[in-house]
Amino acid sequence: MNVRILKYPMADMIEAEIVMPERAKIRMFRFQRGVPMLWAEVREDEARNRKRKFRLVVTGDVIGPVLEYVGSDMSADGSFELHCYEMYFS
Repeated sequence: MNVRILKYPMADMIEAEIVMPERAKIRMFRFQRGVPMLWAEVREDEARNRKRKFRLVVTGDVIGPVLEYVGSDMSADGSFELHCYEMYFS
């Protein structure tokens, strides 16, 4: 079983639904050229995909229930921090 690290752009700056392999392990959240991105370890033999939902919040925001922390990064100009959480579908 080989594992690759893949990059997933978050199309929306607040909430994003991303289709990725079911057992992908999120390893990092960072901005790249102004775009929020997730990096995940993915097994090459993983065939089942699922939608995963992520939310970005600024420092001081209420994060709400059913969220798991993924990572944080600062805006390019250093004026604010964004924190990424995974939301769970009910």
